[in-house]
Amino acid sequence: MKFMPITLVLMLFTTPLRADSVALTDAWVRATPPGANTAAAYLTITSDADDRLVGAFSESTNEIQIHAHVQDDGVMRMRRLDSLSIPAGRAVVLAPGGKHLMMFGIAEPFAPGEELVITLLFERAGAVEQVFPVRDGRKQATTPS
Repeated sequence: MKFMPITLVLMLFTTPLRADSVALTDAWVRATPPGANTAAAYLTITSDADDRLVGAFSESTNEIQIHAHVQDDGVMRMRRLDSLSIPAGRAVVLAPGGKHLMMFGIAEPFAPGEELVITLLFERAGAVEQVFPVRDGRKQATTPS
């Protein structure tokens, strides 16, 4: 029994303090035409624990908001979301025509083949950096998700 305090100390330093894990897959940004000042980013988010996406930022844009398309009196409209629930063990898909990251104030057009780094901010998991390749949205939209 006199080794119990040492065992507890060893457990404390070898056990991760944060067990939450977020996985980001299928990330991409839609290419933009010359003169555009907005763009959209898409990805799939899964988490080991319930979490919330609360924001995002990138050096490639002035502001990133979480958006969703909603039906409003028979018309599809974009709505800003304050956060996005990420239920444990379930994939949350951000895709064209649905939830997405809306980027405002892009300085230059995004061309296919380029890559952007976007940092996603989660309530529990914290900041998670992800590379988003730029793709031609016309081709991507026809690919099943």
